Amino acid sequence: MSAAQLFQAARRAVPEILAALARGDFRPLLGWLRTHVHGKGSFLSTRDLLAEATGRPLDPRAFEAHLEERYLA
Repeated sequence: MSAAQLFQAARRAVPEILAALARGDFRPLLGWLRTHVHGKGSFLSTRDLLAEATGRPLDPRAFEAHLEERYLA
């Protein structure tokens, strides 16, 4: 669930992430992760890191949206 929420936030912040991933280019996603997750991982709890990176606490709706988009679209 956390990964789905983080990816949703990354896509919202950097709209070209999906196109870049389709080309095999992980740089936009990795750049967002480095700034919002990797650089803060040792300073924050998982709960606080997720809230800071995504703007909200763990939310199952992000995972539900991922499942719907991936398997039902």
